[in-house]
Amino acid sequence: MAFLSSPATDLGSCDEPSTRYRSEAEAHCRLQAKGGAADIAGSLRDVDVDWAATDPVSGRFSALYATSAVRELEDRLDELRARGEGYVEVARVGQDYPTVMMGFRGAHAVLYRLDDAETMLIHVGDGSVPKDGNATVLVMENESEIDGQFALSLESAWGFVKAFTGSDSTGDDSEWLRL
Repeated sequence: MAFLSSPATDLGSCDEPSTRYRSEAEAHCRLQAKGGAADIAGSLRDVDVDWAATDPVSGRFSALYATSAVRELEDRLDELRARGEGYVEVARVGQDYPTVMMGFRGAHAVLYRLDDAETMLIHVGDGSVPKDGNATVLVMENESEIDGQFALSLESAWGFVKAFTGSDSTGDDSEWLRL
């Protein structure tokens, strides 16, 4: 499977260490979130994705998917971060599955993944909230209390979403629990 393809650039695969653009692909596979649009390589920011998100003005989730470059999704996330909360769903262009969903409020987030119409998973937490604690996040338009064992920092969650948009990977399956 291709890591990322566009007419101008082929970055190869995270599983293909001998790719021509090895350093850029490796850097993306090991992407560390820095919380803003500037931390994704320019060529990756031009990749198209399907996404839906909270409207930053009304605060309501719009389930109408848009197809745009990742940079437009990043811009929406920046607007939602400024608002303090939001919810996004992201899929690869033309594919219903997998879909990654991220809800957040403040510094905390939760990640869900749909692998098919019947399989939903939740990502394990990163320790940003104690396992016996709770965090409140936005899921679609609803406040949702999540256990600390599933809470992620917003930066970790967004880093995962960015990595998902630029690869065929949905991450380490051992980090996901089926609901």
